[in-house]
Amino acid sequence: MDAASVGLGVALGMVGLCAATRAQEPGFAIPDGWVASPGNEKAPGEAGYRIAHQETGIELVYVPAGRFVMGSDAGDPDEKPVHEVELRAFWIGRTEVTVGQWRQVMGDVDYEPPNDQGDNHPIVAVAWERCQELAEKLGLRLPTEAEWEYAAAGPDNRVYPWGNDWNPNLLQWAENKHPSAADRTAPVGSYPAGASWCGALDIAGNVWEWCADWYNEDYYASSPRANPLGPARDVGAAAGMNDGTKRWWRQRRVIRGGCFNSNDPSQLRCAYRSNDPSLWHFALGFRAARDP
Repeated sequence: MDAASVGLGVALGMVGLCAATRAQEPGFAIPDGWVASPGNEKAPGEAGYRIAHQETGIELVYVPAGRFVMGSDAGDPDEKPVHEVELRAFWIGRTEVTVGQWRQVMGDVDYEPPNDQGDNHPIVAVAWERCQELAEKLGLRLPTEAEWEYAAAGPDNRVYPWGNDWNPNLLQWAENKHPSAADRTAPVGSYPAGASWCGALDIAGNVWEWCADWYNEDYYASSPRANPLGPARDVGAAAGMNDGTKRWWRQRRVIRGGCFNSNDPSQLRCAYRSNDPSLWHFALGFRAARDP
């Protein structure tokens, strides 16, 4: 893995439930095939503790069990009703999976352009099923939508991963392109000051990220309190119909985080929801997750 994604430490203060995670959690263990990342600034079992996959260099950060308020009263209709969610502990990718990591596991990329910027850029133009395939080869999975938002917003329910105030200099988006990225992605880890409470980098901007869940704009009204997995199937308008909502076609999966092409800060909030049915998209990638 490149130096930016391995060597950059994240030192963010944690509040609320995080204070209870400073001691190692009962049953915490580093999974087989993984090692503690060099330069760890967190203790085992503490939010942001990093491990690296020995073969690919994929890094995960630890997210202790906790609760948060999911959604936003100030957001779009599909972000409501705001509701409390409890999650078990999990690991989530410190960065998006990179082109180089994809090649190590899957061989050639499916679409060379737009994956021609370098091995340390996030892989894009990958279908949901292909992301699942890579994850399963490594004993990983895609994060649920609730896990993704918790890793981004944290127990103090931040509006943006770094805090409640918009800062255009802390992410790769349409108005702040990384100088090495032209009009596309930045190398992963290029904005360490934009890290979330648990040390997840680029969780806002750079590329949209697949989640495990089907998309249903009304799901929050019936979502279970503990460890929600999303609806059993998406609920959408008829194929090809644009009814003025975000649910234009059937069989759409949740995507989160905004991308390098996003020009509206509201799309880069932790609570913002979107969805995509495509086999691939030039600004859509993923980060991995796993159970502890």
